[in-house]
Amino acid sequence: MFIQDLDSAQRRAFFVLARRVIDADNRVTLQEVERLDRLYAEAGLEAELADAPSHAGDLNLMFADRKSRVAVLLELLLVACVDGRVDA
Repeated sequence: MFIQDLDSAQRRAFFVLARRVIDADNRVTLQEVERLDRLYAEAGLEAELADAPSHAGDLNLMFADRKSRVAVLLELLLVACVDGRVDA
C-alpha cells in the first residue's frame, strides 16, 4: 500500500523490521506469511530470492523524511494486526 514510496534501501530495512514484528510473539501465522508475501510482491521482490539482512541500520538516517516514516509505521501496524493479535 505504502511501500512503493520507499527506496530500495528503505524497503530492505522495512522487511527487517517487518520480520521482527512478526517474530515478536514467537509464533508465525499463515496471515502474517501471506501479508509478508504480498508486501514482497508490492515491492517487486520475490520472497524466496529477497536478501535477509540481519539489521536495519540507523533508522533515523534510513527514514529521514516524514513521508517514509509514516509509510513504514503504517505498514508495520498492518503487519502487527494481520493475525488479529498485537503482542508487545
